[in-house]
Amino acid sequence: MASKRGRYLLIVLFLGLLGVTLTGALIGNEVSTKLGDRFVWAESAHALSGAHVSMEPAGAVFQLGEQRITVTQDAVLLPDGRRLPVPAACRRIALSETSEGVRVRMDDVPAN
Repeated sequence: MASKRGRYLLIVLFLGLLGVTLTGALIGNEVSTKLGDRFVWAESAHALSGAHVSMEPAGAVFQLGEQRITVTQDAVLLPDGRRLPVPAACRRIALSETSEGVRVRMDDVPAN
């Protein structure tokens, strides 16, 4: 029979693991960069889904989980092949990985 202290330790460890798992499912990873005068920010769907950005000659390439998005001076190229034009006045682009794909906002206005 386990002692009270042993049971208490197991309960605390279980609750801690449960808390980390739930937090990981709710909070995504964030990355950002500047592309000319524009600030580009991206967030993965959850902590277990990676978020990376790299600068390439074509522009900023974001990897959000399995989704690869390229942001150039004049467009956002989505994984499904769609090309969203970026208005010249746009100063902030936000990319968010979702279960349906990628959500794009330009100056806080939905773009897709």
